[in-house]
Amino acid sequence: MGPRRPVACGAPSPTERTVRVGTTRDRTNGAHPDGKRPGEPDEMQRPRKTVDPGLADPIAPVSGLSESALTVADEVLLYRRVHPDRTRLDERRGCNRLASAAFTEASHEVSIDLGDALKANGRTPESTLDGFSVDDGWGLVQISAGDARAAGAMVCRNPLDDNPCHGLVVGKLSRSKLIDLCVAARWVIRPKGACDPPHIRVQAQ
Repeated sequence: MGPRRPVACGAPSPTERTVRVGTTRDRTNGAHPDGKRPGEPDEMQRPRKTVDPGLADPIAPVSGLSESALTVADEVLLYRRVHPDRTRLDERRGCNRLASAAFTEASHEVSIDLGDALKANGRTPESTLDGFSVDDGWGLVQISAGDARAAGAMVCRNPLDDNPCHGLVVGKLSRSKLIDLCVAARWVIRPKGACDPPHIRVQAQ
């Protein structure tokens, strides 16, 4: 894997958000953490700014991409390799289901390939699995950028020198939200013994 270029992330949800800028007042005694007295001039309470939900937050420059190209549309498909260790035996179905670990990394940055970038570079989705053998249990799933955002994650373009189609799904997601991604996922290349669909949420009795 080559060195990373600057990341450009899409907003975590399709709804407009407001972000507070400036210092935060200590609610217990009215003091500010920077030591200034409450009630001082306007720089103490700078106005809120609106963040465009369709753009990066903030947008980082990525060589060769226009600002509009940095936005990852909800319908763009994201392709994720799945190691056999990231599946679990589903005794009820008698097959290996996709586990929440499939969309988990310690860094909270999950590597994917972006479908629109694959198409622009003349590659197929299946090429994401090049060098990883299905005979060894590897598989390939797809979700949409909209699925990732619905779970509360950001979708980022993160082209690498050896993979211009690389991106990231960024966010510390709860187990329930990770299961949502597993339920939304569909196999592109299904390893032997894998459940299809990859995951079905078990309803509480």
